[in-house]
This record gives sequence, structure tokens and C-alpha cells, in this order.
Amino acid sequence: MDSGMEEMIKLVGLGLDDARVVGIWGMGGIGKTTLASAIYAHISFQFEGCSFIENVREVLENGGLKTLHEQLISEILMEKDMKVGNIGSALSTIRNGICRKKVHIVLDEVDESTEFEKLVGELNWFGFGSRIIITTRNQHTLIRYGIKHIYKVEELGEDEAIELFKSKAFKKHQQMGGYGELVHCAVKYAKGFPLALKVLENYKPYEEKEWYFFTPRDRKYKNGKRPNRAAGDGYWKDFDSKLRIESNSSNTQI
Repeated sequence: MDSGMEEMIKLVGLGLDDARVVGIWGMGGIGKTTLASAIYAHISFQFEGCSFIENVREVLENGGLKTLHEQLISEILMEKDMKVGNIGSALSTIRNGICRKKVHIVLDEVDESTEFEKLVGELNWFGFGSRIIITTRNQHTLIRYGIKHIYKVEELGEDEAIELFKSKAFKKHQQMGGYGELVHCAVKYAKGFPLALKVLENYKPYEEKEWYFFTPRDRKYKNGKRPNRAAGDGYWKDFDSKLRIESNSSNTQI
């Protein structure tokens, strides 16, 4: 179990009788949903009813509170295609139908445009030991909701990022071999963001037929603005994979 999971388990406070809301906040792509999903999978069996609503902001934009409430009630009561008439009837169903149940709810990607009470009702409607986890990009959302138990997701350290990238991009038991410097470049480019690493991991250097090399901005195209080459700290350029490319730092072929 990694440090984020351990810290979240402490904040969730399993075994305590209070009904509690725990907030997770951080920048987009930092791993909030991944952490909330891991916690959900780890503890949901301990509850009478569970619901994980992914990307609440998008759900509200596309279907409104009615869609969110129908998913929430259906998942907790384990009844398919539950329908609600309006916000009032939905909250009444939550209060009376889920009353005093020990539940675990995850509301992913919430912003402060919607009041907490309109999402799930009053916290005291739920049974002792209930846990609601909210993920958001805005810490002020959690403060506005009066949430005291808050975890901030930090960027991965270099070693953690490298291990994550290696575990996804390379086959089991496969060594990086001559791709060590390429992996370090990819990790540096991702800047510790798990989502960026997830995108980069789809590039399998040992399977790819098209090859590219990276040129730092201060070495070539110093003032270049070509969008097809620009990549933050430098530029990517394709080249013939049969050419011999050597690393300046290790003097070995890549």
C-alpha cells in the first residue's frame, strides 16, 4: 500500500462510528480519481450500500441533478433504472429509502457550483460509519462544504514516476536496457503527473517502428514555434531507426 493510500485510510477512519466526509484535492491528472477508486475497491465491502459517481461535473452538465440522483439511488439500493421526479423527490427518497444505512459514496470531480446538500442531502441521514469521499480540483470547494478531513494529492517523485512508467511501458521482467535515458526524458516531460505517464506508457519503445529523438530547446530551434515539434522544454524529430544514436552522458548506443 503506497503512502497516499495509507494516509487516506487514516482520514477515512474505518471503525469509527461517525458519518464522515473526506475530501481529495489536486490538479487535473494528478491521480485523484485513481486514489478514490483504489480506496473504494479496498473498503466498499464493509458497507450496506455503495455508489461511485465519476466526473460529477460532467454528469451535471449533461443530465443534471436528476441523472446524478438516479444513479446514486440505484447503486445504493441495488435497483436498476430508478427514476425520480425532481430534486425534492430524489432527496426524499435518499432520506427515507437510504435512511440510517451505512453507505460509502464517492463523488468524483465536484466543483463549488452545486451545494453539497443538493448532491446527497444531509450527512445525518446516513447511518453510523458512513463515508463520503469527494474529489475536486479546488480546495475552496471542500472548505465551502465544511469538510475537515482533506488529503492533497502531490506530484510523483522521480523514483516513483520511473517505477510507474516502467511497470506500464515495459513487459513483465523486461529490463530498460538502452532505453534508460529515454525513460528519464519521458518522466521529466510528464513532471510527475500520473495521467501524463499513462498517456506516455502507450508508447512501447521496443515495439515502435517509428523513432524520434528529443532536442532540448537551448540546442536547436531556440526561437522555434512549430506546433508539430514543440514539446515544452524542446522538440521531437523523427529519424531513421537504423541510424546509430549515442548518448552524450553514457557514450552508449540508444
